[in-house]
This record gives sequence, structure tokens and C-alpha cells, in this order.
Amino acid sequence: MNYSALTAILVYCFSFSASGQSDSSASVSAFVSLHAGTLMGKPGKGTSLSLTLTPGIRLNRFATVVGTGYDTYVAWRMLPVFAGAGYDFFVRRDYILFVQFHAGYSKAWNSLTGEFTPDYKNEGGYFYHPFIGCRLAHGKMKIYFSAGYKFQNLIYEEVPGWIWGRTQLKKTVDADMQRFSMQIGIGI
Repeated sequence: MNYSALTAILVYCFSFSASGQSDSSASVSAFVSLHAGTLMGKPGKGTSLSLTLTPGIRLNRFATVVGTGYDTYVAWRMLPVFAGAGYDFFVRRDYILFVQFHAGYSKAWNSLTGEFTPDYKNEGGYFYHPFIGCRLAHGKMKIYFSAGYKFQNLIYEEVPGWIWGRTQLKKTVDADMQRFSMQIGIGI
């Protein structure tokens, strides 16, 4: 990254935080949260693990986030990177109900191994994840409960190895990995 781009980013960040301090009605705060939960599929698609690290900035009731995670599926492991936005639609002193939407790209790798397991190339796909949740406050610590639906698409090339002295043709697979999500998290 060149120095002019880095300088422009720093000036933008400092001007954003300064504007939040000069306006007494605007409340700007940074946060980070770690979520763990399950992804539940239709019968035959399995139930799996999902972890998400989500840092962000909150301006009054609106939030913007960037994050990464780790999702497991029956034969695949995925590393999503995303951006998102959220809104706190019901605010009380000790708890807040919110909606959020994450969208991004997941890099994937196949977890199956074996002598006749094919090679996989160009693994990955786009996803989006709308969800609703509750954020409980205890001092500076926050506890999150959320439920939503993760729309995950996975596109990869399957390249079989040698079988009985001849090669097989590669094929492109477009897999649907949609799951209902439930997560619990902690943050500051």
C-alpha cells in the first residue's frame, strides 16, 4: 500500500471520529464481538459449527461491521470474509433487539481425504446472512443471541485422479449450502 492511500485512510478515520465528538446528539462507539453457534440444514444436509469475529462501529442505532469466521459443513470447511450493516430497532436500558445483514465471500476447502478422493480447484462462493438478535448489556460486556438464515453458495471444480489408467474429465459443481443459524456471542 502506498503512503498517500494510507494517509487518506487515516485522515478519513480521524475526521469521522472527530465529527462524532463534536455533535453531542451523535453517539459513536467501536465494538468487537465473538459468536459461536450452529448451522442447521435440511434433513441429509447436516448440522455444523459456525464461528464469527465481528468488529464494527456503531453510530446511534446503526452499525457497520467487517468480519471473518469459520463455518463447517459435512465435507467442506469455509473461511468467510464479509461486511455488514445493522439497526437496533428496540432499545431498552439492559437489552437491545437488532437486525443485521452480512454479505461476503467464503474460501472453501474439502475436508475429505482418501486414495480415490478427487482434487478440488477454485473452491469458494458468495454468501449473505440476514439475522435478528438480542444484545444484553452487563457493564461494558455484551452478550448476544441471534437467529437467521445463511445463504451460502459453493462453486468448485472436481478433478478426479487416475482411475484404471485413464484420466476423467473435470466437472464444475455449483452447491447450495443454505442453513438456519443460531449463535451466542460475547463482546465489548
